[in-house]
Amino acid sequence: MNKVLLIFLTCFISALVFPSFAAEPRQQPSEQERARTVYIFHQPIVMLQAKFGLTTPEERVLRIRNTLRNFTQADLREPLKIVPITRYNQPGRLIVMNGKPLLLLAQADLDEGDDLTLDQAAQRVLVRMETQRTALRDQFDGGWLALSAVKTAAGLLGLILFFYGAYRSWRWVRRYYRHRIIANRSWLPQRWRRFTGAIEARLYALLMILLGIVALYVWLSWVFSLFPWTRVWGTSLGDWSRGG
Repeated sequence: MNKVLLIFLTCFISALVFPSFAAEPRQQPSEQERARTVYIFHQPIVMLQAKFGLTTPEERVLRIRNTLRNFTQADLREPLKIVPITRYNQPGRLIVMNGKPLLLLAQADLDEGDDLTLDQAAQRVLVRMETQRTALRDQFDGGWLALSAVKTAAGLLGLILFFYGAYRSWRWVRRYYRHRIIANRSWLPQRWRRFTGAIEARLYALLMILLGIVALYVWLSWVFSLFPWTRVWGTSLGDWSRGG
């Protein structure tokens, strides 16, 4: 179980990286905005903008990553909570897990363009983080893992049947053109028919190969999303397929 927890924390921490979005999603973030944004499994949580003394927003993101390493399995079972506090002479909302501080959202972190109060912004951050925590907690359940394994086996069987059907259909197409050449049923001259028939059969084979690659990609993305240890990979594959 400790190994499972370690894998979870590793995935959780590795997702706190820099692809795009701010406290509220932005379409074209700058490099600085990416570096200040907290991500969990490629999902934007919040962009930190406040600077406390010599601590920059980028360093605050790194500290959140370090904080996650100290959480135990018991902590991960507890729902996240918001605690109103005053820190550095300004109001703030501290998000805690099992009584342990995780993320501080200060008034200076808010963007005027988002038109949100501190409580509204903190609630949105809480919902985003809680969604990820709940989904992963459910995925670690023994029943869910067993169901995921069954789904994986069923999906693999479907993929194998698709490959087999594609192979059989290609063989049928190849035999079909050979019979037409032998029977001389085409309106094209037989010499041309031999040439075009070979091209058509190869084009069909290429089409089946491309469909097979797409099917394998979709299956991998789906299977990775079923398990907590590989969920981040499934999200990455889905983002890449959508051009993100």
